[in-house]
Amino acid sequence: MIKPGEVEGNEIEVNSDRRNFMKAATVAGLAGAVAMAPAMAKAQQAEAKDPVAPAGLKPGAELDGRFPIMYETSVPETMRLAAQYMAALTRRDLGGLSELFHYPFVTYEGIDTVIVNSKDELMATPPPSLNTTGKGPNKIRKGSYDILDNIELLCYTPVGAGISLNFSRFDANGKKLQGVSGIYGMTNNDGKWGIEFISTIFRPADQLHLNYDAEQFAERSIHDTYRDHDLGRKYNGLNPNFTTQPDMNPGKWGGVTIGSYSFSFVGRPGQSTMDAYKVKGVKSRLRVSGATETTVSNPQAAANGDERFRNVSGGGVGKFFETLEWNNSRVLAADMEKAHAVSGNNRFMEDGSLLNKGVYMVVLLYRNGRFTASDNGGAIFGRQMYQDRTNDLLPPEL
Repeated sequence: MIKPGEVEGNEIEVNSDRRNFMKAATVAGLAGAVAMAPAMAKAQQAEAKDPVAPAGLKPGAELDGRFPIMYETSVPETMRLAAQYMAALTRRDLGGLSELFHYPFVTYEGIDTVIVNSKDELMATPPPSLNTTGKGPNKIRKGSYDILDNIELLCYTPVGAGISLNFSRFDANGKKLQGVSGIYGMTNNDGKWGIEFISTIFRPADQLHLNYDAEQFAERSIHDTYRDHDLGRKYNGLNPNFTTQPDMNPGKWGGVTIGSYSFSFVGRPGQSTMDAYKVKGVKSRLRVSGATETTVSNPQAAANGDERFRNVSGGGVGKFFETLEWNNSRVLAADMEKAHAVSGNNRFMEDGSLLNKGVYMVVLLYRNGRFTASDNGGAIFGRQMYQDRTNDLLPPEL
């Protein structure tokens, strides 16, 4: 295992410092949220401005975590929304909650993908995790109260950020009823910061020490998906085991993109990484898709597509050779039917030199006898480019 400061290929390992940054950003963001919290929750509307490319962004490179524009606005806004969301939920204030969302937004209720299309729809038929009315399907016992446990920043770009938020629910006599683990995605759409992606896992208090081996199987699903997907790319789609796979998880899925392409723009005149971070005029970042019972790939098409992918994915560093799972992938919470994780990918040249690192957060649902894979199905919030070495000093510049 590489430790902080050790060399990985031609780069200095920096992922080990990520957790410290995330914790510091969380503390700073919460402090700001407390200072500016209004009496009633209200999503912030500001002038819609597209982010401007920062100095030092090289031609064809992707915006990555070295640039303060990636987090100096999105992280405080996300923490403000998280604090306001928790406050409105604790007050059992559905009206206050309704002001914090973009419409439509996706919420994963158990293994169901629920798309809430409007404020009126949320007020009339709130999904169980958000139903504070005491009527209809809901998870809130009368007289209960909630206590915030922790918030962690998971991914960020200029137009959005993803967090985990955990709290405990108690009955009126102070007995703990549930531990609740959630992941939330906040975005800036046309100048308004709002929540666009939610998933929550509710665990009875006396079951919190059990995980039913769910964490193990969810983590295994992440690893297996990267193995199959990445070997398919590495070997140009020539192995049918990697390119022709039945889709074992049919159904509806909702994912949100916050910028970062899966390729660079080196050799693509007229196109820019900043196109991925537009704010003005953007009404929604949610993409809803439906999977069928089986999906049969065309090996030749896959081969052609992967060859093109290799040609553009090396950026200004060199030729892409392989993708490996992000070395900080981890399951955040899991039960028998659902898991939350943070994952991503590292891309390398054949000599082991790092090309780039990306990260996102994901919901894994247990359908048809297995957890969905983290790179399949669409229940993803992200992607953030953590590090693009196209922006580094590379030979012959060194």
